[in-house]
Amino acid sequence: MAAVPTPAAALFRIRIAMITGVVVFSVTLFTLKRNGMLTATSPPEQLANLRIATLVAAVVAVAGLVALRNRIASAPPERRSALTILAWAFGEFAALFGLAFYMVSGAEGAAAPGLIAFAIAMIFFPAAARA
Repeated sequence: MAAVPTPAAALFRIRIAMITGVVVFSVTLFTLKRNGMLTATSPPEQLANLRIATLVAAVVAVAGLVALRNRIASAPPERRSALTILAWAFGEFAALFGLAFYMVSGAEGAAAPGLIAFAIAMIFFPAAARA
């Protein structure tokens, strides 16, 4: 019978899975772009709207992270793990949204706001169990 992982180990595994997904998607898109297989497929006017939506997604994610950062300090210990995973999900949402925009626009800088929000989530919400 397999041992049940500790809450800290489970959090660490979830964090690694989220980071791996974002990194693999990023590297795949970068490789496709470098080999000429990724080009803009949408008209410029649609890309302008999507650029705004990508920035809004990153801002909403960071606002959610700030709210969770303030809430997690006063949360009971049994809720902190769930709030930490929720914070990571906010960051991952922004990163994947930015990478999707990169995929349709072909502009590498398009992914930056989302990837920055993801980095903020990973830095301010460590996997270590909070007492």
